[in-house]
Amino acid sequence: MKPRIRAAGLLIENDSILLVKHGAFGDVWWVPPGGGVEGAETFEDCVVREVKEETGLEVVSGNLAYVREFIEPAQDAHHVELFFRVVGKDRTMVGKHTVGTNPDGTRFAHSILDVRWITKHELLNGFSQHVAPEIIAAEVFWADAAMGFPSIRYIDLQSEAVR
Repeated sequence: MKPRIRAAGLLIENDSILLVKHGAFGDVWWVPPGGGVEGAETFEDCVVREVKEETGLEVVSGNLAYVREFIEPAQDAHHVELFFRVVGKDRTMVGKHTVGTNPDGTRFAHSILDVRWITKHELLNGFSQHVAPEIIAAEVFWADAAMGFPSIRYIDLQSEAVR
């Protein structure tokens, strides 16, 4: 299996999180903005670049909140995802995002379909589409967020049938 490191930003405001809707291979899913680390860039630099590419927003990277790994058999890949708390350079970010691009020319490229603030209420009460990592739709995520993600939480190895 080929390793892939992805860094993503957790941008939270007013009990909402900014998520990006992706589509590929007939599947759709929502994730925090992020993508693969390029060359010698730091994880933090990757987060800032990816959030800008996918949402048009300029952010500052904060502390590491979650580490998730998953196996993607269809791509023969072992992904390691690092989720960083990020804050906007602008005082408030709600309503200022745009749908960006996914310039990744690798085999992991897929379409960005939408960018949207999704509320805590929606996520905890049966949001109708797949969200990854799943912890975002759990009360523990929102408790961690309220405390500023005080420690790094490891999300167990998962296997993704598609993606």
